[in-house]
Amino acid sequence: MHTRLTNLSNRAVLLILFILFAGGSLWSLVINLTSPNANFAEWGESWLQNFSTEMFGAFLTFMLLTLVLGTRQEKERLIRQLRSQVNEAALQAAEELAARGWLADGSLKGANLRRANLQGAGLEYANLQGASLRGTNLQGTNLTWANLQGASLKRANLQGANLTWANLQGASLWDANLQGASLGAASFDEKTILPDRKLARLDHNNNPIYTPESYYQPSVTDMTRYTDPNHPDFWQPEWVKRRRASDSAGQ
Repeated sequence: MHTRLTNLSNRAVLLILFILFAGGSLWSLVINLTSPNANFAEWGESWLQNFSTEMFGAFLTFMLLTLVLGTRQEKERLIRQLRSQVNEAALQAAEELAARGWLADGSLKGANLRRANLQGAGLEYANLQGASLRGTNLQGTNLTWANLQGASLKRANLQGANLTWANLQGASLWDANLQGASLGAASFDEKTILPDRKLARLDHNNNPIYTPESYYQPSVTDMTRYTDPNHPDFWQPEWVKRRRASDSAGQ
């Protein structure tokens, strides 16, 4: 139903309104002609009197439908553009979504932004709850106050990203690159999966069960281990090491 409404053109909306209007007029005429006191002249006069009112109402309905459907189509277009692997296109979409208030209003909850190139994007206050950001380039991205609760950030590149005050409760940071990321006042919980998570076993349904150390532990987990290269126990994903080695070999 949602897809059908979204795909309606202006011509289709006008046709629907015309059919409803013509059908109503015909029904009124049939009732009048089959009435014992049928009076076509009176019916015609009444029809003309109501015509302007009905047409005005139809015009308002058309304008409202056009506005609602047009807004929905524009929002969906921008969200599709946001997942672009072309950085310039993705940045433009982020700016337009922010300007319209669609970053923070829940429009991006559960969005599929896998492998998007959002490097340097301004996503502050973005509501990305439950979104898929697997393999997404978020290098240098501003995610201040962003809601990333339950989001999948598996193998995301968050190098140099600003995650100050971000909500990362229940988020999966498995294999994510957090080098140089700002995590000041970011919130985590016992369901937040750390970048170096380790598989313990599979349950009877073949679902993975990770070791306790794979989850954030308040007052225990030191997140600078993933952000500060000077940390004595600094950790970074293997794919980052391979990329660095490949870049060095190509020079």
